[in-house]
Amino acid sequence: MELRGSANLSQFVCSPITSCPSLQSVDLSNCASLQFVLVQSANLETLNLSRCSSLGKALIQCKGLRSLNLEGCDGLHTLMLWSDSLMELDLSSCKELRKLELYCPELYEDNIQMPKVKPLPAVQDPKHNPIADLLAENYNEQRRRESDAREAENAGAGSNGVVASGVAGNFFTHMKV
Repeated sequence: MELRGSANLSQFVCSPITSCPSLQSVDLSNCASLQFVLVQSANLETLNLSRCSSLGKALIQCKGLRSLNLEGCDGLHTLMLWSDSLMELDLSSCKELRKLELYCPELYEDNIQMPKVKPLPAVQDPKHNPIADLLAENYNEQRRRESDAREAENAGAGSNGVVASGVAGNFFTHMKV
């Protein structure tokens, strides 16, 4: 099957595994809009995804897959691959690769070309004030509002005298004349 250079192809799905029993080769190279590939096949031997720059995710379960071309798949971030026959894999141009799961018993570490992957920044715990500080802050704010409300109430009543006002546990006295 050749769909090479198909400009409007954004997804390619060949599933379940029994859907195309005679399929042996798929060429999806140069499909600039291709973003997602799911291929399940017992008999597929070659899959060409080269120069599919928009390809982000490829899920490939092909027991007999011997050749997989991912050259120029710059946007590939997720690859899950199951193959009992694949012996070589070149991922050197897949610079956005973040998730890689391989079940390929014939694929040895010496036969994998990997890109220089930038490590993700370490996740740091958010810095929050201790809960006691937040509760005290809320309590002090509430006390200040209550105090301001009492002060305004007493000032509005026109009374002469002493008014006690508390702010965060610190008390002071105002003399009204």
